[in-house]
Formats: sequence, C-alpha cells, structure tokens
Amino acid sequence: MRDRQLFEHSQLANGINVFQYRDETPYTHVILQVPVGSSNSTGAITPGTFHFLEHILTLRSQRHPREKEFQHMVGLTGGIFNATTGPFNTTYEIKVPSKRLPAMLPGFFSHIFEPVFNEVDIVRERGVIASERRMKERWFPGKTEISQYVSTQWKWDCPLSLRQRFGDDEDLALMTPQSLAAAHQYYFDPRLWVMVGGSGDVSPLLELLSCLKLSPHQPSQVFSPIHWVNQEYHERAFRDIRSFELRYGGIIVPRPEPLIVHTLGFVLMYLTNSFDGPLHRWLREEKGWVYEVNYRLAFDDKGLDWMLYFPLGNPKEVNAVRDELSDRILAALTDEAAVNREVDRLGDRLDAFIYLTLERILKDGQDSLEDFGYIIPEEQLRNYLEQMRDVAFLQRVWREQWTPEKLGCFCAVPLNG
Repeated sequence: MRDRQLFEHSQLANGINVFQYRDETPYTHVILQVPVGSSNSTGAITPGTFHFLEHILTLRSQRHPREKEFQHMVGLTGGIFNATTGPFNTTYEIKVPSKRLPAMLPGFFSHIFEPVFNEVDIVRERGVIASERRMKERWFPGKTEISQYVSTQWKWDCPLSLRQRFGDDEDLALMTPQSLAAAHQYYFDPRLWVMVGGSGDVSPLLELLSCLKLSPHQPSQVFSPIHWVNQEYHERAFRDIRSFELRYGGIIVPRPEPLIVHTLGFVLMYLTNSFDGPLHRWLREEKGWVYEVNYRLAFDDKGLDWMLYFPLGNPKEVNAVRDELSDRILAALTDEAAVNREVDRLGDRLDAFIYLTLERILKDGQDSLEDFGYIIPEEQLRNYLEQMRDVAFLQRVWREQWTPEKLGCFCAVPLNG
C-alpha cells in the first residue's frame, strides 16, 4: 500500500519548501502558508493587522483588480479560494478542477504577493471585522460561559487577546494602504511553504514563487503559553449546563516528542471509545450514569493539553468517579488483551477509513508540518501504534502525567443543581 503521508519534498532556489502528493484525483489543492500571524500583531504592528491583511488580500490583486473577480472565477469552477489567520501563520488555499488549474495559478499567486490596497475595501472591512469581533467577544476565547471558564479560569488556554486577533475600533481606524503594505513585506520570507495535492501541474506557480526575493524576518511576537490557573479540585456553578460535568486534565509544556503525543492520544481513545472502552463500560454499561465519556487532546508546537470529561447526574456520582478513576485507568492499562484489541481496531480504522480523501491526506500533512516541523509518514504512525501493545510503556507514560504537579480537576455544577 502506498504511504499516504509520504510527500515529495523539494526546495526552490530561494529557500521555499514544496511538499507534493500526486494522485489521480480530478482536482488540485494548493496550500500556501506564510510564517506570520496574529501573534505578530504587536509592537510597531497595530493589533489585528495580519488578520485584516488576510481579508484585504482575498479581494483584489494586480492580475485581478476588480473586487472578488478571482473568487468569482474560482467559484464558477466549483472550487474554493480561502484564507485563514492563525496565531503564528497565515494560510491561503485554492482547490479547483485540474483542467482549470493553469488559468487559476497566476491569480492565486498575485493575490498573495501582488495585492491591491484599495481605500474603499479597507473602510468596509473595518466594519466587517468589527462585526466578527463582536460575534466572538462575549465568551472569548470560548463560545459558552463554561468554555470560557475552562480556557481562562481553570487553565489558561488563550494565547492571544481578542484585541490582538481582531483589533479594537481605534486599531481598525489605523488600517491604511501604507500600514498594510508595510506588514505585507513580512510575507517575503524563505520560511513560507507550499503543499500541493492532486493531478494538476503546479510548475507555473513554482516558477513564480522561485522569482520572489526573500529574506528572513523576525517580527515581534507576543503570545501567552498554556498554563494552569486553578488546578486544585474545585466546583463552579454555571447557567448553561444541566448536568454535573467533572473534568480532569493535564498540560505539557514544551510539547513532547511525537511518540508521547500519539501515546496519550491512544490512551484517551482506548479508555473512552464506545465499543470497548473501559471507562465507557464502567460508567454507561455497568452504572448507567452517562450517555458517553469524552476526551480532548490538543497540541501545537508550543505545548499539549488533554482532558477527560464526565457528564454526571449528581454529586454522589461525581464523588464515586473521583474516588475510583485513577485505579480504574491503571487497571485498564494492565489489560493486555483489551489494549491489543484497541491497537487492532485503530489499525483497521487506519487501513479503511482515515486517508480516503485527498483533503484528509493534506490536512494531516499540514497539521504535522505545523506541529512538528515535518510530515510524519504513515509507516511511522503505524510503528507508533504497534508500540502501544507494550502495556508497561503505556503505564509509564500515563503515570508521568497523572501526578499532583501536572493534573488539574474541577466540577461544573448546574446553577440550580
């Protein structure tokens, strides 16, 4: 079987890295990422600048000076042209039928590197982005009261302020063609990379990129690393819940090596899956206390955090889970037969269900590149999975995280609960 995370890697003369995954899919998907994002909207760069710049760059370019002309062209092929601004990078992507690709690549390049800064567009986008900010500000960085608490009062999982991401009204008023053009110069950095998947020929784009004059940039950067705010067990009442929500979590900074990341992910999936998960069997099939047991694992190049989440019915159930959980987990990690069943299940899942689409192949490649600095081949992922059969290894990794110094726990209580 072809390794579905094995990309052809090359480097242009000016330092741009190119990752290609060729197949017979009748479309081509191009992802281009520049190494500046909202964390760089600080110091001499007005808060919100790089997000604002991303909005403006999708509207006009020297090759397509009429507003949204290029988006319209791409849309008429059934494709997409989109952009997103993250904390540490800005990503542009285009997906079009391969037979339409030659006509689209120059426009894609031009929008990113040959923008037109139109005053009318800037005035309008001030209002658009102010509206986007207002949609998010009530419970930022979450979407609900409890999610805001989890990310700001239980642990600090808010690397950027709302202002740094979007700018306030005074910041937006400072966006001008001149200030945006100055920020745009940070795009011309050899750390930018391109990922391509599909059947089309992208050599015209690579030729245009190879002609860019690039130099390393180190713009100022401000972000808040993830850390505990109140990891001691406590309870907090919320208006927007109807069950008692017990949460356990851990934080690892800096982010561990890929094997440990995948090991923690395996343990959490094994414990909670609804087919054979030990915690699911205990709390749903034996006790009837929960509909499901959930987990979360999130990581980037800065750190990792994980969470187990139990929606329970009353304080008695909460106390029972708190009393038994640690022993239950360790017992599950000594059960070689159950662990091997989970390895086999995830192996079958990887074979049959994971990399069925080009989009998923590129997405996992992009995530790996952003998080680890390289794309982890599928063969290596399978090797990691086989290592999970070693229950002594699983226990050691878990014990290293399940310590008072690293563990946090709280229970969300219904306000009238």
